[in-house]
Amino acid sequence: MIILYILFWAYITFLGFMVYVSAKASWGKLKIGIKALLIPALLFFGALDVILNATIGTLMFWELPHTVTFSQRCSRHFYSNDWRGRLARAFAVPLNAIDIGHIG
Repeated sequence: MIILYILFWAYITFLGFMVYVSAKASWGKLKIGIKALLIPALLFFGALDVILNATIGTLMFWELPHTVTFSQRCSRHFYSNDWRGRLARAFAVPLNAIDIGHIG
């Protein structure tokens, strides 16, 4: 059951990443009303990213957080030649496919 819980919140965080990337790409063109609707969602998903980094990220990378977000943690380990680097690069593949250069 715990695995389903973790997968659910990881999926929600991934959806938040999609919202963030879309908002980042079009922020300058959006009307103020749409921005006002996006800000609470971006704050929620940003907080979720920080929580994911502090909990699941800590367990996955087997270290206390040195960065705020999970993407920052992956960027920190991206060029490492150890197992943490391989793990970071595995997460970089789908994230960089959506937002080129997001990790690395």
